[in-house]
Amino acid sequence: MVCEYPDQDATKGYLNEYVRELVNETLRSVQHDGSLTPQVVDLDIGLIVYPDDIFADSPDEVLEDLVYPVYREDLTVNASLLAEVHMKETKRGLGLMSKMIVRFKINERAEVVIIKGEIYETEILASDIVTVNRRRECERLLEERAQLVSAAFKTAIMQLMSEKRVTN
Repeated sequence: MVCEYPDQDATKGYLNEYVRELVNETLRSVQHDGSLTPQVVDLDIGLIVYPDDIFADSPDEVLEDLVYPVYREDLTVNASLLAEVHMKETKRGLGLMSKMIVRFKINERAEVVIIKGEIYETEILASDIVTVNRRRECERLLEERAQLVSAAFKTAIMQLMSEKRVTN
């Protein structure tokens, strides 16, 4: 890995960059059908301030106002987090952009549990719509992409947490 995680006192931006690189490394290692190659170009992780109260089941738009910057030491048991992920997918030289929200929790066994991972804004090629020719199929493809990125995100956070245990 090119990027090394700096000291615990580092800014939030370093954590986001480090997790972004871990996610992209995981995505590159996964076999794809060749149609799209996802890559995370920007990532913003926040710690949900009130995870156990009435806001826990709130829509993501409300939760975005209830998060604060997260640092490596915040990745602890029972932490609830929200990440906004900006992806670029390349097809025939075109860069298609998507934005997704990944809501996750670190449970009492220090495992990362994805609560929600969904694309909320995306660009779709007209040829994809013609090829698929049904909205339901487009939604299925977006769901697959969201699951792929969510799984890569989970792997990255778990790897970061395992590095934390080794270094502390």
